[in-house]
Amino acid sequence: MNAQPVHSIAFDRSAQVLAAGCDDGVVRVLDAGGGGLAMMASLRGHEDAVQAVAFDPTAQYLVSAGSDATVRIWSEGVIKGAGLGDGGGGVGT
Repeated sequence: MNAQPVHSIAFDRSAQVLAAGCDDGVVRVLDAGGGGLAMMASLRGHEDAVQAVAFDPTAQYLVSAGSDATVRIWSEGVIKGAGLGDGGGGVGT
């Protein structure tokens, strides 16, 4: 992960996946299993800093809120499909 300030973090209920809301408007999703952190996806869609991130209780969705006055709901499929690419957009704003 590059050196961006992080405003919010959240673990999914398995405590194996970590989401970080960053100053550059990107939500970074990391694999926290295996004793380290490995980048899983970079979710782009916010136009300003991401101030909050949270997983729903089933871990099928990740919600992010940005300083750009938007809320994005990222589906599990979007997260897995994003890989390290551009991440597309959330399912809702």
